Amino acid sequence: MGLFSYLLVNFYSQRVYTVKAAIKTFVFARISDLFMFGAFILTLLFFHTTDLTAVFIQMPFKVSYYVLVLG
Repeated sequence: MGLFSYLLVNFYSQRVYTVKAAIKTFVFARISDLFMFGAFILTLLFFHTTDLTAVFIQMPFKVSYYVLVLG
C-alpha cells in the first residue's frame, strides 16, 4: 500500500514539494503497517486466536483478571 500511495501522490508532478509529500506518505504508510502488524501479533499472543468473536467474548475476562493482578 505504501508504494501505491507514493506513486499516487507523485504521479502528476515532479516538483520538490510533491516528491517530499510522496515520501512522507510512503513512510507513514510503512509505520502504520508496522503498528497494525504489531497489534495483530499482540492479539494472537494475548488471546491465542484471530477470530474477533472469540476476542470480544474473552475481553471482559482478560481485562478483569489483569486489573486485579496488577492493581
